[in-house]
Amino acid sequence: MANGALKLQGCPTLTRALHKSGRKLYIEMTFALVAVDGVAQGAVAMARDVTERVLRQKAVQMDAPAS
Repeated sequence: MANGALKLQGCPTLTRALHKSGRKLYIEMTFALVAVDGVAQGAVAMARDVTERVLRQKAVQMDAPAS
């Protein structure tokens, strides 16, 4: 952060998470720097539940014929 760059900035990262109900889900994390006058003051992380999208993609892959 000191040099004004994050390793994962601009690259959504897919990972697994555990909902408070105990249900497992897929989340996509994105990160960004918060800067004032070009100086990094902090970082922001956002997590989004993408479980439905991932399960749909897996279903399509399962139905696709093998090459």
